[in-house]
Amino acid sequence: MVRTGRFLMSAMFVALSLIGTGCRKQVSFTPMTWDEEARVSQEIESVTQGVVGARGPIVVKFRHPWAADDEVGKNASSKWLAFEPGIDGRLWWKDHQTLVFDPEDDLEPGKLYVGKLDLPTLTGDKRLPVYRFAVVSAPRTVELNPQNFEKSTGDVWKLSIRVAF
Repeated sequence: MVRTGRFLMSAMFVALSLIGTGCRKQVSFTPMTWDEEARVSQEIESVTQGVVGARGPIVVKFRHPWAADDEVGKNASSKWLAFEPGIDGRLWWKDHQTLVFDPEDDLEPGKLYVGKLDLPTLTGDKRLPVYRFAVVSAPRTVELNPQNFEKSTGDVWKLSIRVAF
């Protein structure tokens, strides 16, 4: 089950890479070994992947508590999580097991961002790999729906529309 899940995540990463770049940019991706996948799955319960909103957040949920009581609600080390291309933002502990990244500015719509979670530094376990994952910011759309179009007075027409973002 774990191997199948990680394989599907690897395949999704490659697919998102192609979608996010419009196939214009070559993306290199080396899947983790089975041993690395097993070690990572023992540490990480879930990670935000795939399409995200312009403001995120991007969340990493660990299987075990990593934050001390006095770290909860406070900023975490920026060394632990990096993105390509870079994203400025706040990395903080939501609770003892949840690391949250809130982008400072809106993510560029349709752009692929590769996250690199430095598990060896975060956990102190040098046997763990740097975990890579991908997110793509959702495209922004504006929908204009005419609701009513009627003659008001004289030569003046009145158009009512509904705007949805």
